[in-house]
Amino acid sequence: MVSLGQLVPCTEGGWMLYPPQRCPHGHSLGPGKMLVGYQPCAGQCRGGHTTWRCLQCDARVFWPGVGAGCRLLDAAAFKR
Repeated sequence: MVSLGQLVPCTEGGWMLYPPQRCPHGHSLGPGKMLVGYQPCAGQCRGGHTTWRCLQCDARVFWPGVGAGCRLLDAAAFKR
């Protein structure tokens, strides 16, 4: 069984992260129903999180999940 965030082969021959099937509010996710993005993080995850945003309710799913040590960045630039 494939789980969220696992690498799976694409139909074009590449690889992708296995996406969530539903948003946190239960809406079905798939082509035309979600936006895939990337959220930079200055915390312990060392990089960022892949995001899937539901177009029906604007809820987001993060991979890896956002933990206590995460600091999500709202802007492209981060001031120290």
